[in-house]
Amino acid sequence: AICLLAALPSTLRNQCYSAAAEDYFYTHPVKSQFARLIANAFPFRRYEDAQRSLQACARILERGDSLLFFPEGTRSPTGQLQRFRKGIGALVQGKSYPVIPAYLQGTYEALAKGRLRPQAAIVRLRIGSPQQFQDAPLGEASAIAIANHLYACVQALGNTEPIDNSRSLGERHG
Repeated sequence: AICLLAALPSTLRNQCYSAAAEDYFYTHPVKSQFARLIANAFPFRRYEDAQRSLQACARILERGDSLLFFPEGTRSPTGQLQRFRKGIGALVQGKSYPVIPAYLQGTYEALAKGRLRPQAAIVRLRIGSPQQFQDAPLGEASAIAIANHLYACVQALGNTEPIDNSRSLGERHG
C-alpha cells in the first residue's frame, strides 16, 4: 500500500484508503497505528465476516474516495502473483467504480512475507487501463469471472520486461 500511495499526488493520498488484513495489521496497537498513519488503512476481516468488510469498502467508493485492495488476500510467500479471491468481483460487479489494475514488482525482495526489516530493492509500479463492471450480472459466478479477469490484467502488466532487483539502490553501476 505504501508504494501505491507514494505514487499518488499528495492531494489525493488522504482520499485513498487501504484495506488491511485485520488478523495481521491489527494484532498490536503499534502495528495498527502504523497501518493507519502510513497507509491510511482500515481493518479488513478476511476470514470471518468478510461481507461486512466488503460493505465498508463499498461505502468508501460510494462517497467518491479511492480504495487500495489487494485481491490475493495475503502477501505471496514466493513473490509470485497468486490467484485473486472473488471478493474484488463481489465488490465491483454491477457498479460503475473504475478498477485500475496495478502490478508491483520488487516488493518481495524489499520485504518478504515474514521478514520484519525491509531490504534495499528496486520496486517498480506498473499501472493498467481502468476496467469497469457495471454491466456484470450479480452473483458468485460473475464475482469469480471478474476476479479472474483482473488477475489476467495484472499478470499481463507483470509480463513486460523483467528488472534486476538484485542490485541495491546504494550501489553504483557503470
